[in-house]
Amino acid sequence: MNEKSIINYNIFLYITCQSFVLPTLLSLYMKRIDVFWMILSILITSLLRWGNGETVLYQYIDHSWVKIVFIHMIISSIYIIKYIHIEAFKGYCLLGFLLNILFFFCLELAVYKSNFPELFIPYHMIVHFYTCFGFLFSLTINYNYNHTWFLLLNLFNSFLRYIKYIFFNINTDQ
Repeated sequence: MNEKSIINYNIFLYITCQSFVLPTLLSLYMKRIDVFWMILSILITSLLRWGNGETVLYQYIDHSWVKIVFIHMIISSIYIIKYIHIEAFKGYCLLGFLLNILFFFCLELAVYKSNFPELFIPYHMIVHFYTCFGFLFSLTINYNYNHTWFLLLNLFNSFLRYIKYIFFNINTDQ
């Protein structure tokens, strides 16, 4: 099966990615801008990707941005479990949502590479719903997810300073 025949099924993914409207509006209502901008960006990139299946640029943008947000949410959930004093149940539920997303995404990739790639559509629809419910659940946790972006930025800056120190402070008098 080629990519052109899979495009016929994109309407189902386009419909399920519209479920991201719910956590987007709820996060706006709850004044959780940290969650709002992440889910809004996923909503926009997903609508562009699944609404315009032939445009490869939208596929790359969506695929890359969703991975960045996913990694950010994994790091955030680990940080929340380790350093923020919340109920352990909430932290593990958030991590559980993320691990289910990862599981169904890996299952989807395995099915896509099989002889029946059109069967990946239901698995990706499940990924959309887990993402929707995961972001809804993340609204119950009193944590500013922008804090993780700042932590990652500081880590990256420290890494660059360390690399700069290593390369520019080499003792050549040996």
